[in-house]
Amino acid sequence: MSAPAPEPAPVPVRVHTGHNGILSGTLHRAPGSPHTEQAGPVTDPAGRPAGRTGDTDRTGAAAPPGPADPTRPADPTRPTGLPGATDPPGAADPAGTDPAGATGRTGTTGRAAPSRHAVVSGRSGGPPDRADGPSPPGAGRRTGPAGRAPGAGGPPGAAPGPGAPARQARRAARTAAAPRTGAAPRGPSAVLVVSTSAPPVTRRSTVCHPHRYSQPPLTTPRPNPCARPLGRPYGVGMSSSATRFDRGHTDDLITFLTASPTPYHAVATAAGRLEEAGFRQVEETAAWDGTTGGKYVVRGGAIVAWYVPEGASAHTPYRIVGAHTDSPTLRVKPQPDSGAHGWRQVAVEIYGGPLLNSWLDRDLGIAGRLSLRDGTHRLVNVDRPLLRVPQLAIHLDRGANDGLKLDRQRHMQPVWGLGDDVRAGDLIRFLADEAGLDAEDVTGWDLMVHPVEPPAYLGRDRELLAAPRLDNLLSVHACTAALTAVATAGRPPAYIPVMAAFDHEENGSESDTGAQGPLLGTVLERSVYARGGTYEDRARAFAGTVCLSSDVGHAVHPNYAERHDPTHHPRPNGGPILKVNVNQRYATDGTGRAVFAAACEEAGVPWQSFVSNNDMPCGTTIGPITAARHGIRTVDIGVACLSMHSARELCGAHDPYLLANALVAFLK
Repeated sequence: MSAPAPEPAPVPVRVHTGHNGILSGTLHRAPGSPHTEQAGPVTDPAGRPAGRTGDTDRTGAAAPPGPADPTRPADPTRPTGLPGATDPPGAADPAGTDPAGATGRTGTTGRAAPSRHAVVSGRSGGPPDRADGPSPPGAGRRTGPAGRAPGAGGPPGAAPGPGAPARQARRAARTAAAPRTGAAPRGPSAVLVVSTSAPPVTRRSTVCHPHRYSQPPLTTPRPNPCARPLGRPYGVGMSSSATRFDRGHTDDLITFLTASPTPYHAVATAAGRLEEAGFRQVEETAAWDGTTGGKYVVRGGAIVAWYVPEGASAHTPYRIVGAHTDSPTLRVKPQPDSGAHGWRQVAVEIYGGPLLNSWLDRDLGIAGRLSLRDGTHRLVNVDRPLLRVPQLAIHLDRGANDGLKLDRQRHMQPVWGLGDDVRAGDLIRFLADEAGLDAEDVTGWDLMVHPVEPPAYLGRDRELLAAPRLDNLLSVHACTAALTAVATAGRPPAYIPVMAAFDHEENGSESDTGAQGPLLGTVLERSVYARGGTYEDRARAFAGTVCLSSDVGHAVHPNYAERHDPTHHPRPNGGPILKVNVNQRYATDGTGRAVFAAACEEAGVPWQSFVSNNDMPCGTTIGPITAARHGIRTVDIGVACLSMHSARELCGAHDPYLLANALVAFLK
């Protein structure tokens, strides 16, 4: 037996006392660990272990309490734990007789420290989280005033609960074995000393990426009775050990959305991430080889990427995740310069089916693709307030609040300046200058406007995400993350994972870059033949292929619940939705449902079902098109949201990560 590795030196991390005495701190990586830190005791400014019942260690679970200090009176008003991962809520122990964590009491001494590596889930000031209902394993919850669990304390001056003597005895016994740390510097801060001597426990660690936390962690969403139960968690780009919601994934979605105001930018952003994961671009006009590894093809606003693992045969089936890159918007006309009555305007055409009123009185930028004389293209993005579609004042339209009627031609033309001298070419000259080009070299363009207000977390607990283009860049981002995670996991998948993101879904998909076009089928066939396959191999591969078509769906609207099916009410943060329509507006059938359910169970995420009210027409997706054109079994899924096709949509901030998890499990 080899000698055990020497213990690394403790790493001090300064934490601060925030609102109502909650401890919060800045995260740092531990030596030799790229993503985690080790747990240890917390000391107060005088060097005493801060071991009150309910103090949490860096896993978010309760830390070993310190000895009673007669010079330091108890503060019953102080919260009993940090927001973060504690035991699942369970029955309180008023007698204080159960072992630590046995009943899963909220905010008490239940331990969830899984291993030698763990992290803190601190919160910088602010009031303690409120109880939002039952939490899944690893998610924190508090009940009662100031976050105290029943029987864990009372108002100032109240007598200790009946379990206090037993808890004090357990605390003293556990503290006897806990090493004291040196005195900390005086001041309002405490010092958190990181140690690797935590005793073994039964639960696994809470692991996250500390460097991704730019805002306080999200709280656990309210339980959804329609959602399926959790299984084994698996995190995108993370180990298969138990994980909490990774706020970093939604932060990264915000970055993706901001960088992708048009389908062309979305494709460029996705391609850059694929390149970082080791994928390489192949040209459609070049001969393809049958080598293993990741490859991708770009055509306009569409991208198809795939990863051929070691040992894949010519008839190995594909696992495809599909989405679309376009969103309803206002697109610039071929002769854009217009104006009237001293206003300079840009002529636009309605693209797709937007909620027109959501584009009124909103600061808009302009972005897209400029086509040059030499046949190349240049992306341009003016991401600052440039245009605005002004609404008519209520004084001039007294009935506006009783029914707003917008003429698509006359009322939706944005203004971008003043002047009577409207000159042809002004807009293109302006954009060429923004892109560092000579206007004479610009011979074509595909331009559209976009809201410049950045995405933002919303709600008391930051549990919602408000952003433009969630339909459907949320899915494009999840597909990209899932494919790169599977390709870099170090274990060859059983199938050939594929990501297909098409353009023009919002107007029927009938283009060479849309799902009705031949792009996906051509890529899959050429991959088979490049690996030495025959038509027989192509037929066998397609017969065993399954596609998940991911697009946003409707969450139940609190103000219009009657518009939804009475027995299907998907909720934000309830997990991805399975979309069903027996008239084949969605491609899901019972077999596809089983495939999706198995992926969610493997990923450890809940899922919900969506079906339209019989009195409401149902939309459609690329799913039925993919199934019919290529003979591939297809399942329609997505994320529930509100305000679909608005200039700014709303979804749960947990759902993007849950969707990506499900896609990873499906692809691998």
